[in-house]
Amino acid sequence: MFIGHYGVALALKKADTKISLGWLFVATQLVDIVWGPLILLGLEQVEIVPGLTQSSPLDFVHYPYTHSLLAFLVWSLAAYLVVRFLPIKTALTKGKVALLLGVAVFSHFVLDLLVHRPDLPLAGTESAKMGLGLWDHIWAAYLLELAIFLIGLTIYMKSSRAADKLGQIGWPLFALFLLVMNAVNLWGPPPPSAQTIGWSVLISYPLLALVAHWLGKHRPSVST
Repeated sequence: MFIGHYGVALALKKADTKISLGWLFVATQLVDIVWGPLILLGLEQVEIVPGLTQSSPLDFVHYPYTHSLLAFLVWSLAAYLVVRFLPIKTALTKGKVALLLGVAVFSHFVLDLLVHRPDLPLAGTESAKMGLGLWDHIWAAYLLELAIFLIGLTIYMKSSRAADKLGQIGWPLFALFLLVMNAVNLWGPPPPSAQTIGWSVLISYPLLALVAHWLGKHRPSVST
């Protein structure tokens, strides 16, 4: 799942008017951002098998450090603790922000559970694996992800206001760009190599978060 994760980030923005949308984008994709360099270092493994499912050619051979249930719990708790107890000055309620970011991190597992075939381990690679397999039904997977994204986008747009012209047109254009990226992920050619996947998530996901942060500054929450 790709834009579905960002739909959760957009919806969660309503829960705290001051939190950066960029940090929510990072949190919902944190495990994939970490997964990228772990692939490049050979610590986790993914293989490209065209036709493996209708929606994705990726065979997740070994990724217990990022995508096991235990790993998600650890990453979510780590995000909470870092934000909650890091000695930084902030105008935000640190406990609330920490909880939101922790929830955002764990939401990735919930959405992945819906679409992955049974390849999400409980702990290590040899442990029991979970996944409801919606990727085997491409239109069902696509419509679910589209619905999550559009619901999140609608919540965000209704709970914010445009501060300028960029605030008016920036998000519709960015949303369209994400929708195109999602369609390419589903119906485009498979990536040429695992290394390409690693570099792609390592570079593109932080960049998308930076764009979300920048556009968010031009569209503050209604209550601010």
